[in-house]
Amino acid sequence: MEPFVALTFIYGVIVGSFLNVCVYRIPRKISIVKIHSFCPACRTPLPWKFKIPLLSFLWLKGRCHFCGAAISLRYPLIETLTGVITALAYVKLGLGGAFVFYLTFAYSLIVLAFIDLEHQILPNRILGFLMIAGIVENAFFRVVPFGEAFWGTLGAGGGMLLVALLGRVVFGKEALGMGDVKLAAVAGFYLGGHMIIYALFFSFFIAFLALMLMQLLGRRQRKDYIPLGPFMSIALIVFVLWGTVIVQWYWRIVL
Repeated sequence: MEPFVALTFIYGVIVGSFLNVCVYRIPRKISIVKIHSFCPACRTPLPWKFKIPLLSFLWLKGRCHFCGAAISLRYPLIETLTGVITALAYVKLGLGGAFVFYLTFAYSLIVLAFIDLEHQILPNRILGFLMIAGIVENAFFRVVPFGEAFWGTLGAGGGMLLVALLGRVVFGKEALGMGDVKLAAVAGFYLGGHMIIYALFFSFFIAFLALMLMQLLGRRQRKDYIPLGPFMSIALIVFVLWGTVIVQWYWRIVL
């Protein structure tokens, strides 16, 4: 099993390199396939030896070879994170339909989380791709019963829409973005009607903890906008891997 874990990690790191391209280019409306990789600072096209995931960053010591600009730590972070999640998914799910289905979900969540962190948006083109891919892959692999997926989409999307509307009435401003509502609806398809409720509550819980920590450290002002997308993405990936265990543990504590 261990050699396959290493191989899935390497595969994930390679995919993570492509996810980095998506994170940078999609919100800037740059093609992710037609244009070769380039330095964001000096726009110089990069030869293959400067595009090797993780290794090129270490070799270049975090600096562009051409202009000397610092390479964002986001690049090795996403590559490593994608590798770890891919290996964990293999250990948890094995190779099969569920592996493909949930990695499509997790990879898209990584892109959405980092775009939301930088730009405070959850692009419709990614959410649309994720919904279509989920329907097609689920029709082929039969991972989630379609009735469960349907009610997950309807319940999560409707519930989050209600929260968004109530937040606007109570606070007099947008408390929850429509991108978050759409993400909840799409996630409901992947997790199903029962599990998505726990996952959304978990996302609000970790968001609350993060906000309290930032407040204590003086890193956040009350007027600052904090995107929910990254917290939702963390919670959803956690629930893909360990959702059943978390729910069972929760009910053992409550009961």
